[in-house]
Parts: sequence; structure tokens; C-alpha cells
Amino acid sequence: MVVEGAHDIEFLTRISTLLHTAHPTLPDLAAMERDRELIFLPIGGHPRAWLRRLAPLQLPEFYLLDGEAPPEREQREELVAQINRRMRCRAVLTRKRSLENYLHPQAIQAVAD
Repeated sequence: MVVEGAHDIEFLTRISTLLHTAHPTLPDLAAMERDRELIFLPIGGHPRAWLRRLAPLQLPEFYLLDGEAPPEREQREELVAQINRRMRCRAVLTRKRSLENYLHPQAIQAVAD
């Protein structure tokens, strides 16, 4: 799973473990990583360079990219379309600029208290 940074990995593994506990049919990404079923690859916001490097491996790839603001968003939309044309590859562009923006303010406040 290709993500932009270490914070994305931390967020995804923690939230997926919580969701899996409540709904066992959902994947637990932390467990999958521990069991070597999944590898996270933090690319630091440069997905195009990694696309060329990973393609020769011919392994399934999943890219989760932050939405960003225009004009970068349009460039990322083109990249997502390019990735999705490749066999066994899937890319998704979030609607928001970072994964942490999906946390509800009340959830953040509850933890802060």
C-alpha cells in the first residue's frame, strides 16, 4: 500500500484496528502488516517516481493519495487515472487534503479531555 507518509501509516493502522474490533469483516491493516500480507510504502508525496520503480515487480499495488488543492489536485487525478489503467493496480485520491481531516472534531476533543 503506497501512502504519502509515516503519519498516514500510523493513522490507517490504528483506525483499521479499531474498526476491525467493532466490525470483524473489515481488515485490520496492522495485523496484515505484522503477518506480512501487506507492506506500507511511504513515498513522501512523490508518487510518479515510485510508479516507474514499482511497475517492474508486477505485484498488486494500492495508492492512497491526499487530495491537495488545485493545480496539484488535477495532476494527481491524471496520475490516479494512469495507475488505474495498469493491471492489478488501484489508486484513490481522497476528497480532503490529509487523512487526519476525516476525524470528527468531537472525537479529537474527547481524546483531548
